[in-house]
Amino acid sequence: MKNNYISVLTLAVFGAASAYSQITLSGVPERAVGTPQLTVASTNPNLVEGREFDVPEGVALDNSVSPPRLYVSDYLNNRVLAWKNAATFTTGQTADLVIGQPDLKTTFPAGPSAVAQKTSTYTTGLTLPSGLAVDRNGNLYVADGGNNRVLRYPAPFSQTGIPFPDLYIGQASIAGYQPNYPNGTQAPTAQGLFFSSGSTALPSSLAFDSSGNLWVLDSGNARILRFNASSLA
Repeated sequence: MKNNYISVLTLAVFGAASAYSQITLSGVPERAVGTPQLTVASTNPNLVEGREFDVPEGVALDNSVSPPRLYVSDYLNNRVLAWKNAATFTTGQTADLVIGQPDLKTTFPAGPSAVAQKTSTYTTGLTLPSGLAVDRNGNLYVADGGNNRVLRYPAPFSQTGIPFPDLYIGQASIAGYQPNYPNGTQAPTAQGLFFSSGSTALPSSLAFDSSGNLWVLDSGNARILRFNASSLA
């Protein structure tokens, strides 16, 4: 009786496995645990929802409005987070705006260097942003390290949709990303910037003087450059 029981049980198990193997399962999950969305938008092991940093590199205040606005460059998350009110900012508060990414939950490298590597289609995005500065008109300047350029975002909170830059420094076009334009080498040029080479990026700093001139720490070329207010206008 014992042997017969084992044989019947074996047939039942194999029969069940055979029946289940014919079922077609959906390849799309219906629920996600540990992330607010089903699509992969970040390689971070922690939840990304727009209020956390991964190596913040720069902070800037927009004093052209009252209360002032707060900008923080989130270096390894490839974005800049912004809050409308720096005076009432509270710990753990979700950002009111993200710059350099399509939404608060995406952190992939973006911009022309990522487009060239076929890892992004977001040409105006950011890779490893560091230095920040805001001019007297409330325009935000970002040192876009992975793309060897400085981008200006005109009054980001006044734009509708994803903030878009209207000025780029260090490249011939919005699609450029090589160091030291126009040569694309590590040899310094008058018009180029050298923030990164390959996957290595050097943090930069930006600042405005009382005359409205922009000063840029050109890290890879071991120099500081001044861009006159008249050329920025």
